[in-house]
Amino acid sequence: MLRKYSRSQALATAFFIGLSTPLSLQAMTPGWYVGAGYGASRLDPTVPFDIYQREDGDGEMYRGFFGYDFNELSSLELNVSELGEASLSNGDTVTYRAADVAGLYRFYDYQDAHGPDSADLNLFARLGLGYLDLESDTTLDPESRIHMLAGVGAELRVLGPLGLRADLEFFDADAVAASLSLFMRFGRSLQTPHTMPVSSVPASAAPVRTAEPAPSVPEPAVQAKPVSTPAPAPVLPAKPPQAAPAPTPAPVARVSDADADGVPDDRDRCTASRPGYPVRADGCPLFKGVLSGLKFSGTRTALNADEEAVLRGLASLLKKYPAATVELRAFSSASPREQVARAITRARLKNIGVFLRKAGVPARQTRFLAFANRDQSSGLNPERIEIRETDPR
Repeated sequence: MLRKYSRSQALATAFFIGLSTPLSLQAMTPGWYVGAGYGASRLDPTVPFDIYQREDGDGEMYRGFFGYDFNELSSLELNVSELGEASLSNGDTVTYRAADVAGLYRFYDYQDAHGPDSADLNLFARLGLGYLDLESDTTLDPESRIHMLAGVGAELRVLGPLGLRADLEFFDADAVAASLSLFMRFGRSLQTPHTMPVSSVPASAAPVRTAEPAPSVPEPAVQAKPVSTPAPAPVLPAKPPQAAPAPTPAPVARVSDADADGVPDDRDRCTASRPGYPVRADGCPLFKGVLSGLKFSGTRTALNADEEAVLRGLASLLKKYPAATVELRAFSSASPREQVARAITRARLKNIGVFLRKAGVPARQTRFLAFANRDQSSGLNPERIEIRETDPR
C-alpha cells in the first residue's frame, strides 16, 4: 500500500530534478513534446484489517503526457493516467487514477553504439513524485496518496518528429503498469533553415583597421654660405639669410565609422555590425557563411588533421572576441533517409563541440543545430557546416 511522504522521497525528488539539468554540450535544440498511450496494469488495493480480498487486479490503462527535453539526455514530464479497476471479494471495485511529475534520463543511445545507419533508439530511466486517487464504495487504507514513481523504458523515433515509447512503471506498492505510447516532438525536424550565402570564412582572419596618417615633418631651413668679394675691395660681412618659415601641417581628415567596426563608412557594406564581433575588409560579419575547411564526406563524422587545424583557428578567434556568440549548422545528404542523415549531422556537431570545449571555448559562445538533408536545393555543398552570428546570451 501507499507510504507517507518521507525523507527518502524528498531525496529522490531532488535526484530526478537533478537529472533534468542540461549539460554544457547540446547537440540538438531543446523542445516540447506530447503523447498518449495504452497498456495494462496490475493493481493491489489494501483494505483495513484485510476484511475483503482482491479478486481481480488486472486492468487497462490509458495515459496522456507532455514534457520538455532539456537536451539529448534529460527531460521533465507530466503524466496523467487512468490505471483501471480492481475487483474486491465483496463485489465492489476500486478505480485507480494517477498524476505525477517525473524526470527522465537517457542512459543508452543505440545509434551512438552501433553507428548512424542503425535505429534511433534510446533507453531511459524514470523517477518521480505524484498523487494516486482511489475511488471505491469500500473504505480503503486512509494513508497518504502521495506516491513515488519509478520506471524504465525505451523510445524509438519512427518518422520525422513522431516516435514510439514503451514504459514499465511502478506506482509505490499499489500498482504496476506497462504501456505503449505514440509521441510527437515540436520544433525539431519541422524546422526549415534559412538559406545562407556562399562565403568561405577563413578561421584566422581578423578585422581590417585603417592606418593613422603619418604626421608631416617640416624640412630644416638651409643656411646660405657667405659671399666673398675680390680684393682690393673691402670685405663686408654678408647678411645672414632669414630662416624659412616651417610649413603648416596638412589637416588630417576625420574618418567616419558609424558602427565602430574599424571599416570607414565609405567602404562599409554592412553598417550595423554588432559590437565585439569580427568583420571582414568590407565591414560585413566574419562569422557568416560556410566553413570551407570542414570537408566531411560520406558518412564520416570524425575530424581529420586539417579540420582540427581549422577549428583551432576558429577557437582562437572566439577567445579573442569573448562577447561573440555563434551558431553552427550541419547539413548532410549522405542518406536519403532523414533519420540517418540527422544522426550523421548530430555526430559531426558533437565532435566539433567537444573539440571547441577542449580548446577553451566557453559553452555560452556556441550553439549547434542539425538540419540533416534539408535545404539541398540551394546550390551549396550538401555536406557542409555553416556559421552565423547570434545575439549574445
